[in-house]
Amino acid sequence: MIGVWSENTISACLSRVKQRLWAAGVPSSGVEAELILGHVLGLKRSQIWSLPDRSLTPSELSAVTGLVERRVRRIPLQYLVGECEFMSLPFRVRQGVFIPRPETETLVETVISVVEASGRRALRILDIGTGSGIIAVSLARYLEPVMVVGTDISQDALEIARSNAILNGVESVTRFVACDRLDGLRRDTGASYDIVVCNPPYVETDEIPGLQPEIRCFEPLAALDGGRDGLRFIDGLLPGIPSILNEEGLVVFEVGETQGPRVKALFEQVGLTRVEIAKDLGKRDRIVLGRRS
Repeated sequence: MIGVWSENTISACLSRVKQRLWAAGVPSSGVEAELILGHVLGLKRSQIWSLPDRSLTPSELSAVTGLVERRVRRIPLQYLVGECEFMSLPFRVRQGVFIPRPETETLVETVISVVEASGRRALRILDIGTGSGIIAVSLARYLEPVMVVGTDISQDALEIARSNAILNGVESVTRFVACDRLDGLRRDTGASYDIVVCNPPYVETDEIPGLQPEIRCFEPLAALDGGRDGLRFIDGLLPGIPSILNEEGLVVFEVGETQGPRVKALFEQVGLTRVEIAKDLGKRDRIVLGRRS
C-alpha cells in the first residue's frame, strides 16, 4: 500500500506513485504515474508537470491510491481508466475487449496510404474481428467518404465499437455485425467489399504463458491465441475472402513479426496477387497486403 502521504502535491504524488509501480514491476512506471494522476485530476500529461505544487484533495488522493493498488495487481491501465488513444483519436475500452496496440496503427496507415495513392473514394471496407472498433472507426474518420462494416463474435466488443463510432462522429458510416469470421456475412450485410482488413489472433499458443500478466491474465484469450503456429485463424479465414472482394480489392492483415513470409504464401495460395510485406516503426514485419486482380 502507498500509505499516508505527508505531502500531497502533484510532484510528491508522482514520485510516490512511480516508486510504487516500479516496485511492482509495472512497465513504464513514470508514464503510467502521469496518466493515473492526469485521469484523476482531469489533466493532460503536459499539464501535470506545469502544476507541480498543486495539492490533491483527500478524495483525489483516495482515487489515485485506489487506481495504483489495482494497477500493481497488473490490471491494465486502459481497463482501469476506461479509455485509450489510437491514431490520435479517443477510444473507450473495458475488460473483455482487446486493448489497442501501437503496431496496429501501421495497418491503418498502410490502408490510408494505398487508398490515397490510388485516388479511389466511396469505398466499402470490412473489418473482421473489429474488437473495440479502432480500425473501423479510424478508417471511417480518415478515409471519408467510405462505408465500414465491422464484425465480431463478441457482443461486448460490438457494443464498445458502436459507442466508439458515436464518440468519434462516424456512426452514420459504420455498421457493426455479430459474425464468426465470414459465416453469414453475405446474409447480414448483402455486399462485397473494396477493402478487407483484419488484426487476427496470431500469438502462438505456447507463447501465451510467457506474455506480460496484463495480457495473459486480463485480455480476452480469443483475441490472442492463434493456435500452435499462430496462423490457425488466418489459415481458416483467407479462403473465403476472394468471394467477398471486388475486382482490384485490397486485403490487409496484421501479423506476428516472424509470420510475414508464411502469411504471404497463404495470400498467394488463395489467388491474391501483388502480395507485399510492410514493416512497423520497429522495422519488424507487421502487415501483409494483397489484391484481387
